[in-house]
Amino acid sequence: MGRKKRKSEAKVKKEADVQKNILYIKPEVELKDVLRDRSINSKVIPSACSLRDVLQHLSEKNWNISKLKKYEKSCCEAYKLNQVLGMLKDFEEKYWKEILRINVLSTYGEDIGANCAAIYLVGYVAEKMGAGEHMMQEYCKLAGITEKEICVKAIYNTGKNDGEYLGILNEDGTIADWDFLEKWVMG
Repeated sequence: MGRKKRKSEAKVKKEADVQKNILYIKPEVELKDVLRDRSINSKVIPSACSLRDVLQHLSEKNWNISKLKKYEKSCCEAYKLNQVLGMLKDFEEKYWKEILRINVLSTYGEDIGANCAAIYLVGYVAEKMGAGEHMMQEYCKLAGITEKEICVKAIYNTGKNDGEYLGILNEDGTIADWDFLEKWVMG
């Protein structure tokens, strides 16, 4: 009986390892510098605030966007939060990320705000050139986005932090959720 138990434990562990490895398989997604008819090389300098903080402030202010600071309102506009405000208000915080991910997938063209574009841009640069703020600095210079260090920091930190919060990016800025990215890219 002990031998059968060890074999079944080994089998379960092997199956768990296979499932874990499936998460890291990259689909055939071609990352381009145009996302759903929106260039990621223009109008990508976001308001330097985190989506997580804006959501907390909104919650504290009874979901009234007009009570937010100007830079927080800019973040709300970038994520089109007005379209999902009722859902965010009605659902527990643990559901907010999924609501926001679905909302991000619903935007196209110029409706993709700078904060959203920054998430894609951080992942794009990390996968194409390498991870890190220094690679973002290099890309921003090459693409003619900006040479200002403070603007590059805003793009990188906002994109990385919001992308990580939404489960789209890893801590280093590389893509964590290839299934989501495939849906985002393919439209």
